[in-house]
Amino acid sequence: MFDKKETAEYSGNCNTATLLRRAIIFLEDGDWDSANEYCERVLDMDPENAQAYLCKLMSEFQVHRQEDLQSCADPFDTSKNYQKLLRFADDDMKSMLARCIEQINIRNENARKDEVYKKAQSAMLSGTEYDYNNAARLFASIDDYMDSPTLAEKCLRKADDAKKDAILAKAKNKMTGDFISDYELAIHLLKSISGWKDADETIDICKNKIEQINAEAIIKARKKRRKKIIRALIIFLIITSIILLTQVIIPSIRYDKAMKLYNAGMYSEAAKVFENANYVGK
Repeated sequence: MFDKKETAEYSGNCNTATLLRRAIIFLEDGDWDSANEYCERVLDMDPENAQAYLCKLMSEFQVHRQEDLQSCADPFDTSKNYQKLLRFADDDMKSMLARCIEQINIRNENARKDEVYKKAQSAMLSGTEYDYNNAARLFASIDDYMDSPTLAEKCLRKADDAKKDAILAKAKNKMTGDFISDYELAIHLLKSISGWKDADETIDICKNKIEQINAEAIIKARKKRRKKIIRALIIFLIITSIILLTQVIIPSIRYDKAMKLYNAGMYSEAAKVFENANYVGK
C-alpha cells in the first residue's frame, strides 16, 4: 500500500480511470493480486468509487469479466467488498449484481434438485418397499422440478406393490413342512393382501394342506394305536405261553416221566423227578 505522500505523487501522473483500466486488464489476465492493488490505489483517491469495489469483488472471486460474476460457484452477497459496493453503486449496477446473485441461486438450486432427482431415480432401481418410499419422499421434496410429482405418485404405488409382494413371498416361505401353525400364519398374511396376484388361490392351497395334515395325523394316530394293541397282544401271548410252558407243559412232561419210572419200579429216581416237578407224591 501507498502512504498519502505516495498517493499524492501518483495522482499527479495518473487518474482513477487509468488505474481502473489497468485493474480490469489485470482481471482479464487473471492477475488477481495486482488487480486488487490497483483498486486500492483508486480507493485511496476516491473512497466511494463503486467501480473499484466491483473490481475488488471480481478479484476476490477470481472473475475475469463483469458478466462472469453470475458464474461464481456460490452467491457473493456475504462478501465485505459486495457490502461496500452496494453503498456506492448506482441502481443499474445494483440491478446487475442482484441478477447475478439470482442466477447463481437458481443454478445452485437446480443443481441441488437435479442431485436429489438422480438420487431418487437410483433408489427406484432397488425395487424394495423402503427404497420406493424413500424415492417418493425425495421426489416430493422437489415437486416443482421436472416430472417429480408424477414420479412421487408412481413410487408410492410401487412401494405398495413391493409391500404386497414381500408379504406374498413371506407367506409362501411359510408353506413348507407339516406344521399347521405355519400354514395358518400364511393364511393370515395372505388375507391381508386378498386380491393381489395369486394370494386367494394360495389361501385355498394352505387350507387343503391343513386338511391333508389333519387327515394324515388321524391315520398316523390310528396306526400307532393299532401297533400298541398288537404289541400288547404279542406280549400277552408270550407271557401266556411262558406260563403255559412252565406251569403246565413242562410239569406234565416231568410227571409222565416220573410215572414211567415209578411203574418201572425205579422209586428213588421217580421221587427225584416228582420233587423237581414240584409235585407231592401220588
